[in-house]
Amino acid sequence: WATSFSSLPYVGSPITDNNYFTQYNRVRVIDGDGSPYDVRDWAIFNFGPSNGQRDFDGTATSNAFFGGESTYSGGLGGLGVSISYGQIWGFSTENGWMLLY
Repeated sequence: WATSFSSLPYVGSPITDNNYFTQYNRVRVIDGDGSPYDVRDWAIFNFGPSNGQRDFDGTATSNAFFGGESTYSGGLGGLGVSISYGQIWGFSTENGWMLLY
């Protein structure tokens, strides 16, 4: 999805000393970079600029996202730390918590 599957308002943050999560006050879910030529360039959760400024991995040091073009990528959002591993969990009343990604 070039304009994301969904965009949700997001104003809370578990981090208090920077605006990694709240700079844009929303999270875009399943956000493509908008290019028909680079179909692998996407993010599961994008807290940064829309469409990752057309290159999620290329802007990883300044943008905030999780689950990008490469299986190991996550945007640093200017934090200066490497985000190399993460998990996404979902909850079902039938199965309980399940690892999704």
